[in-house]
Amino acid sequence: MSVVVDLLKNCQISDFPTPPSIITVSSKDTPVQGFEKLIKHHILAAPVYDEATKTYTGFLDIRDLVSYAVYSFENHDKLDPYKKGKSIYTLVDDVTVTYLSRRNPFHAVKTTDTLLEAALALTKVGGLHRVPVIDAAGAVVNIISQSSIIHFLQQHSHELAEDTLKQVGTIGIGTAPVQTVLTSALAIDVFRKMDNTKRTAVGIIDANGDMIGNVSGKDLKLFIANHQCYDLLNLPIMTFLNRLRDESIDISAPTFCISLTDTLATLIGKLAATRVHRIYVTATNNDFKPVKVISLTDILRYLLIAGHALN
Repeated sequence: MSVVVDLLKNCQISDFPTPPSIITVSSKDTPVQGFEKLIKHHILAAPVYDEATKTYTGFLDIRDLVSYAVYSFENHDKLDPYKKGKSIYTLVDDVTVTYLSRRNPFHAVKTTDTLLEAALALTKVGGLHRVPVIDAAGAVVNIISQSSIIHFLQQHSHELAEDTLKQVGTIGIGTAPVQTVLTSALAIDVFRKMDNTKRTAVGIIDANGDMIGNVSGKDLKLFIANHQCYDLLNLPIMTFLNRLRDESIDISAPTFCISLTDTLATLIGKLAATRVHRIYVTATNNDFKPVKVISLTDILRYLLIAGHALN
């Protein structure tokens, strides 16, 4: 058994830090109200509770904001005149938080489970990025995300040298080719691409193919929070991001890169320190052309499944 697996197996979920409260979206909330809750509380997702069935239907995720914004943008001219306006907050009647939440399954673990069981759930095919923790009464008392697992591993990095000293280029994880867009691409086309390919983010490159930035659903969240108009989505993506900065919004969309010769420990350390969900990989430290991108899912699958035989 690997050191990582052993560490996670010996940690009870009940011992994992819990937030002071769990933010929940009601099925009675509109998508706008649901996204406003995510924005207000600075979170990327929240469980959706169906008031009629008294059950959780899934999570409203900031990634859903990309789909909602694209749908709203493309159907804006079809809305009744009294609903038209330049705000992306325009309501779209046939899209509900319940509908959106079903794209992000509610796969719960119990307080009596181990952190390993939560981590394994986060490696499953289907795109789980977080799992809710329920108590004996079925109430959500915690949410464990891929990021929180990575942060936990970083806190115990001194114990994990055996599993994390290999170079990134030798362990065969990540996705290539990297999904990128040019700086001249229109913002709406970038978000369409993210929506159509079910990507949470894409890299931004210049005409030479060098990585200069990254755009994700969080950037659209900041755009929504600022009550900007549809017209901004027709700007080039870098102009769009710069406009957000000009509006003095606290935007942070840096590109974090490592090279093929950096270790898995370095990768985990950067992810934990920056709280980003992916890192772009270049051939060398002096190269800015991405050859692959590594996600939190890639790392957890390698540490828990691909790199080790679990008995």
